[in-house]
Amino acid sequence: MAFEPPFDPVQLQVHGPVPLTPVAVPVLQRLVGVVEKVPPLEDPQDPFTATTQLCTVGWSGNPTHGDGFPVAVLV
Repeated sequence: MAFEPPFDPVQLQVHGPVPLTPVAVPVLQRLVGVVEKVPPLEDPQDPFTATTQLCTVGWSGNPTHGDGFPVAVLV
């Protein structure tokens, strides 16, 4: 069931004086605008294609890996 909210606030809220300082925006930026920069990943990129085999999967032989599953070993 909907009802009308009270007209006056329940608590008196004091907000204090308005600050005397202007909005903090650099004068140069306001006059000339922002320098446009190209983000480093915006240009087209070449796909990564490996020409050599970087790693192989094999048995590590490490006794701490007692689960017997293959681990990637750098060659």
